[in-house]
Amino acid sequence: RSTLDRSSAASDVYMRLVHAAVGDVVEAGKSVVVIEAMKMENELRTHSGGTIKEIRVREEETVNKNDILVLIQE
Repeated sequence: RSTLDRSSAASDVYMRLVHAAVGDVVEAGKSVVVIEAMKMENELRTHSGGTIKEIRVREEETVNKNDILVLIQE
């Protein structure tokens, strides 16, 4: 099991876009979500390829430091 990047900003971070769905097969480096922190959007990319097993956030939700956003099974 592999996890996607975790948010690491000290301020509020908002989920802006989710580019994937449960069951999608993704390659390493694919942009899966976009977060916003301090008015800047950042794409979070997968570290490894696999199948998306769970998406733990929804668009417009606040995410916290160390939240796991997406689970990927290699």
